[in-house]
Amino acid sequence: MAHVVDLRSDTVTKPTKAMKHAMVNSALGDDVYGEDPTVNALENKIAALLGKQAALFVPSGTMANLIAIMVHCNKRGSEAFVGDLSHIYKYEVGGASHLAGVMLSTVANKPDGTFDLQELEERIRGSNIHEPVTAMVAVENTHNYCGGKVLPLKFLDDVGALCKKHSLALHMDGARLFNACAHAQEEAARVVRDCDSVSVCFSKGLSAPVGSALVGSYHFIEQADNNVEIACLISPGLGSRQSSPASLSSPASSCRSPIPDEDVEVDVEQCSDGERDASDHAAPSPAPSSELGERDTPSPARPLPPATSCNCEELLSVDCQLETKELWDKFHDLGTEMIITKTGR
Repeated sequence: MAHVVDLRSDTVTKPTKAMKHAMVNSALGDDVYGEDPTVNALENKIAALLGKQAALFVPSGTMANLIAIMVHCNKRGSEAFVGDLSHIYKYEVGGASHLAGVMLSTVANKPDGTFDLQELEERIRGSNIHEPVTAMVAVENTHNYCGGKVLPLKFLDDVGALCKKHSLALHMDGARLFNACAHAQEEAARVVRDCDSVSVCFSKGLSAPVGSALVGSYHFIEQADNNVEIACLISPGLGSRQSSPASLSSPASSCRSPIPDEDVEVDVEQCSDGERDASDHAAPSPAPSSELGERDTPSPARPLPPATSCNCEELLSVDCQLETKELWDKFHDLGTEMIITKTGR
């Protein structure tokens, strides 16, 4: 059988066997409380790699870009300049306008992904009460629509100086930043030196099934974190590349379900077909409170043992049926032995 090489996009890359095993065995915690060690390690690593103070894990690059716009353009009616061929303008469903209340103005992209800085400077708006106030400029590196072009360092230096001159924020859509760094033979921290914020994507050539990071100063990330819930409510850009429900766990994701396949020995068929059919037609299980009886009254808190990796087989068998008190007890005991989180922050 012929081997097919899929060159449609680098988004079709899939996690390796080692990555899948890491997903199953990763340490867990509540990311809202800042207690997920895997997410914390990822955020710290990506921030250090880019020479910035902090980072925030989010589900998608579109959401990362949107949150950056929401932070930098924190007054409704602000203006952000982007290239007319940029991903933010063409492929992010107008989220900046319909959610953030920000007007996107475009400057014409050249074939190399840059744009005319003189034109940009002439169009920056100030305090005229009839006009929106320009608040930020966004660049894209590498530039998707322009054929993966890498922005020259001189252009990035010049646009950075222009933004500082006019007190504008500079954001980089760096979905494929590391491709640009490899081509330019420059460290990522140098390429994004003058950027106030950067988004990077893990589901492209890095093979993670989902996930991006937004990187910037401590103050910026604190504000970005405050906007995550708002962005999640109505946000575009939640499409994942490898989107089976189980695949949403990864070293770059806060969803911790295992990925069952031939590389990871997790038996998801633990209920027989007969049991499954019977379960489908059975009466609904009673609510947990009626099954547990004495647990209707909360018991005194007890110290939790250290979190351990999830025993996937045991947890999946609990998922299949919870009709008996013994299984409710089993589920309760599992909950004291590990921290179980759901997707999202």
